[in-house]
Amino acid sequence: MMVKWQISYLMGNLAELFVSASLMASMFSGAASGSYEAVFGFVNSPASALVILVLILANVFLSIKISAACAVRQRNALGGLARDNTHYSAFSRLWGPDMVVFGLNRIVVEETYKRRRRFGWVRELEQITIRYNSLSILVEAALNMAVFLFVAAKAFIGVFGIGSFILYQGAVKRFISAVSGMAGQVGALRQNNAYLISLYEYLDLSDDMYRGTLAVEKREDIDYEIEFRDVSFRYPHTESWALRHVSMKFRIGEKLAIVGENDSGKTTFIKLLCRLYDPTEGKILLNGIDITRYRYREYMALFSVVFQFISHRLSSCRFCDSIAVFDHGRLIQQGPHDVLAAEREGKYCQLWQAQAQYYKKDAHGISAFGGQRKFSEKS
Repeated sequence: MMVKWQISYLMGNLAELFVSASLMASMFSGAASGSYEAVFGFVNSPASALVILVLILANVFLSIKISAACAVRQRNALGGLARDNTHYSAFSRLWGPDMVVFGLNRIVVEETYKRRRRFGWVRELEQITIRYNSLSILVEAALNMAVFLFVAAKAFIGVFGIGSFILYQGAVKRFISAVSGMAGQVGALRQNNAYLISLYEYLDLSDDMYRGTLAVEKREDIDYEIEFRDVSFRYPHTESWALRHVSMKFRIGEKLAIVGENDSGKTTFIKLLCRLYDPTEGKILLNGIDITRYRYREYMALFSVVFQFISHRLSSCRFCDSIAVFDHGRLIQQGPHDVLAAEREGKYCQLWQAQAQYYKKDAHGISAFGGQRKFSEKS
């Protein structure tokens, strides 16, 4: 929509350019009778018209170059906007207990206050805009002055009257305004093109993932079993393993919690499950058949159901049928909450206790979050 509007505006300026140029044509062709010397002699000669035309074309060229350079620098400066938007989006969310558990509340307050005072990219953008706008204004003013003196000199020696003088001045202003508008739109289109190039380069990336032709069996009882069989995976152009020798089974319809610290392999596990990537080693099976053999769309349709049963928050783990605990890319524990929590030396118990301490209350009924004191009915 924005590009269509810019092209429409560009075409409007182009039409304005032709209209004003047609009105200016007679300004260059007329000449006064008689002999003139020095400045007036030059103004009355064809050479003066050629000089003005060269100045007009130079204005067109410079306006486009200035606008394009400004657009490129503005785009680079706006890179800070994306970063600050990411920070703002993250800091404006309410994460509840996580804010205190991980000490994020202090960071949020400090970062939000710092960024509210002044954005660095705003200052840079203002400086770029002022610099290039000033340069554009100077170029336009120089052309306006040159054309005004040219037209005034021709009127003075009697080439045309005061009415024509006013007409030509208006036509010149409309011409310069149209050129400035076109330059601005060309710069904006070039700025958009820079984003579109990145988009089309991404869309043109080859998809080498194999897609099978086997239909997924339709079952009303949703009796599907997923098996990771000695699955290992590392991302392209990396040497470290994101997942290593993962073997597990679960059934669609079960409530499964994927638990682990950052970079433990949880997200990679889900990506492989959804075939965003294929395993580097090992296989993923659906009802005993490699998932790469199934039709991609039919296989992916299963996950409108699967995702309702996957959770990664410890507070809901006790309600899950099974919990898979990942650590440094390996599946180290799997089972129900009661069993895993009873293994005092296990990773799940450590994670559970680390979070549970923030929910415990002291002798006065005050939690670690600093919440209000709550008394039981007996008190």
